[in-house]
Amino acid sequence: MRKLTQITLICLPICVIATTASVEQITTTVNLEMTDKNNVPIRFGKGFFVTDTLIVTNAHVIKGAAAGTAVLAGKDRKYVIEDIAAVDPKTELVLLRVTTFGITPLPIGDSDSVKIGDSIYTAGSATGGIITSRHGIYPAEYFEMTSLNSQMPSGTPALNDNGEVIGVYFKSNGKWQKHHIVVPSNALMTLIRQAKQAKSIWESTPLGNLSAEFFFKSGRAQSNLGNYQAAISDFTAALTHKTDDTKTYYYRGLASYHLKQYDAALADYDTAIRLKPDYANAYNNRGNVKIARKQYEAAIAEYDVAISINPDFAIAYNNRGLAKQHLKQYEPAISDYDTAIRLKPDYSQAYNNRGNVKGDLKQYEAAMIDHDIAIKLDPGNVYAYNARGWTNYKLNNYEAALPDFETALKINPDFKFAYNNRGLTKKALKQYEAAIVDFNTAIKIDPNYTHPYINRGNVKQDLKQYQAAIANYDKAIKIKPNYAKAYGNRRNAKRSLKQYEEAIEDYNTSLRLNPDNIYPYYNRGRTYYDLNRYMAAMADFDAAIKVDPTYQKTYYQRGKLKYELGQYADAISNFDILIDRFNRTYSYDYYYRGRAKYELGQYADVVADLDISIQLNTRYSHAYHIRGKAKMELGEYEAAIEDYDTAIQILPQYAEFFYNRGDAHAKLGNKDTAIYDYAIACCLRGYEKRQTGKTEEADQEFEKAMGLAKQLSDARLTAWIEQYIRRSQ
Repeated sequence: MRKLTQITLICLPICVIATTASVEQITTTVNLEMTDKNNVPIRFGKGFFVTDTLIVTNAHVIKGAAAGTAVLAGKDRKYVIEDIAAVDPKTELVLLRVTTFGITPLPIGDSDSVKIGDSIYTAGSATGGIITSRHGIYPAEYFEMTSLNSQMPSGTPALNDNGEVIGVYFKSNGKWQKHHIVVPSNALMTLIRQAKQAKSIWESTPLGNLSAEFFFKSGRAQSNLGNYQAAISDFTAALTHKTDDTKTYYYRGLASYHLKQYDAALADYDTAIRLKPDYANAYNNRGNVKIARKQYEAAIAEYDVAISINPDFAIAYNNRGLAKQHLKQYEPAISDYDTAIRLKPDYSQAYNNRGNVKGDLKQYEAAMIDHDIAIKLDPGNVYAYNARGWTNYKLNNYEAALPDFETALKINPDFKFAYNNRGLTKKALKQYEAAIVDFNTAIKIDPNYTHPYINRGNVKQDLKQYQAAIANYDKAIKIKPNYAKAYGNRRNAKRSLKQYEEAIEDYNTSLRLNPDNIYPYYNRGRTYYDLNRYMAAMADFDAAIKVDPTYQKTYYQRGKLKYELGQYADAISNFDILIDRFNRTYSYDYYYRGRAKYELGQYADVVADLDISIQLNTRYSHAYHIRGKAKMELGEYEAAIEDYDTAIQILPQYAEFFYNRGDAHAKLGNKDTAIYDYAIACCLRGYEKRQTGKTEEADQEFEKAMGLAKQLSDARLTAWIEQYIRRSQ
C-alpha cells in the first residue's frame, strides 16, 4: 500500500499584518445556511461573491441539502440560493447562483504567482499565515499554509498582500492543527468560466446533479486529508449512483481500514474482488487488514494471491515481508524486501523495513545503511528517522539517536513512537525528568499506548520510586491485561520493596502469558533465592537457560547458587561457561570461580583466578581477602599479609580481614601483632552482632577484645575498643 505523505517545505514566523482592503471586503463574504426538504437547517458554512450573482463555497457545505440561503456578513438580508451553477469534482468548489443588486465581488488574483513563504490573509481579519507548500496529497494542486487559527471555516477567501483572492480555504489538515488547505484561485477562475444553468438544488434529490465521479473524487480527497468518516460518506453516496463500481468499494474499504473498522473494510474488499477477481490491490489490502488483526499467516496467503496476479507488485512483496517479520521469519522477510527494492529501487519504506529486520537480527551496522538510504530517498519518512534513531539507541549511540527522533517529531509532532523512543534515550542518558516529559507526551497523544507507561515506570524504578513505578505498570495492565512485560516489570518493583510473594504472583502471570520469555524465570529465580528457597530458584535458573542458552546472567546466578549449596564443581562449570564460552571479562566471574576452587583445595588455581579478578577490579576487597587465604594455604604468609593489608585499606570495618591477617602473623611468629589483629576482629564482630540484635553474643566478642587488649597493655587499643562499645549501644 503506497504511503501518502504530507510535504511541508519551510516553517516561517507567522505574519499578522492586515491588508488595507481586508476590512472593506468583509461585505462580500456570506454565511450559508442549508436546509433539508422540511426546511430544517442541516449545514452551515462560509462563501464569498466572485461575481455579482455567483457565490463560491465547498461542496461539503451544501452536501445533502434541498435548499439554502446566503446572508452577507454583518447584514440581515437573506438571499435565496437558486441553483448550482457549476461544480469542480477535483477541488470540490461549487458556484451557487443568487439574485442580488449592488454587490462588488472580491478581486481575484493569479495563484500561479504565489511563492512559498508568501503571506496570506483572511478577508475581514488581521489573522494571517505563511504559504508552506504548493504540492501535496490533494487530487489537484493546492496550497498549504500555517495560521494562528486552529480552525478556518471552509469557503473563506484567502487574500494576498494586495487584497486579491488567491485561493479558497478548503479545511484544516486532519493531521496537524493550524495547517490549512487552500484551493488556488486559478482553479476558481476556470470554474467561473464554465458556470452554466443547472437544476435548482431543491428540484432534485439532494445534490442529485452531482455524479458518482464527483462523490468518488470527493471521497478520495477526504481520505487523503485524513477525514476518513467523511470519505466513507462520499464513497457511499457514489455507490448510490453506481452500485457496481469496483474502485469505490476498494477505497471505501481503505477508509474503513484507517478507522480500524476492519469488518467493514473486509466486506468492501470482498465485494471489490467479487466484481473483479484479478484485483491485486484488493488482495493486498485484505492482507493489510489481517496484519492489523495479527493474522499473519492469513495475510501472507492474501499477498501470495496478489503477487500471483501481478508478479511485479512491489508493495505486496514489501507487505508480505512485514507479515513474515512479525512471524520472526527474518531471512524470508529480507528476501521479500530485496524483491520489492529490485522492482522499485526508490522504495524508501522497503529499505526501512529491511533495516528493521536487520536490527531484529542485531545486524545494526547493516540496518543503519538501509535506514540511511530510506531517508535519502524520502527525507519526509518519519518511520525511517525513528528507526535509525532506534538503531543508534541499540548501539548505545544515544547522542546520535536524539537528533533522529527530534527530526521525526518536526515532521509529525504527534508521532507517539518517536516521543517514546526519545524518552528511552534520555533515560539511558540519565536525563530522567526529560524522559518522563516525553513519556507523558506520548501518553497524552494516545492514552491507550502501553509502552510509555511501562517506560515511565522503569524511570521511577531507577529513581527508587517503586510505588510510583507500580502505579504505572498497573495502568499498562489495565489497558492491556495480557501484557506480560508489564507484569514482569511490576514484579521487579515489588521485589525491590521486598514484597516477594506478590512479586512471585506477577512472575507466574507473566509466564502463563508468555512461557517462552526468559526474564520471568530468571527474576523469579532471584526472588526465590532471596527467600532462601534454593531448589525453586535452581529450577527457574535451569528453565531460563533452556529458554535462552545465551543469557549470561543466568549462568552467573546459577553458579553463585551452586556455590551456596556446596556444589562447588557445578559452580565452577557455570563460571567456566561465562569465561571460556562467552569470553566474559567480568571480575566477579573469576572471583566466584576462585572461591569455589578454594573450597576444593585448588589453591594455586585460586590465586590465578583472583589475580585476574583483581586486575579487572583493583578495589574489590574480598578478592584480595580470598587470594590471601589461598596464599596462606600455600604457606606464602608474607604475600597473604600484603593482600589482607590491601583488603583492610579498602574496607576497614570487615572483621574477617583482621582475623585472617592475625592468623598470618601468628604463623610468622608475630605474636603481639596477631593479638592486635584478633582484638580488632573481635571488636568489629561485636559491633556487627549488636547491630543485628544479638546482644549476648556481642558482649562476648567485646569481652574477648578487651581481654586481648589487656594482654598487650595497649592503652590506645583499649580506648578504641571502649569507644566502639559505646557507639554500638
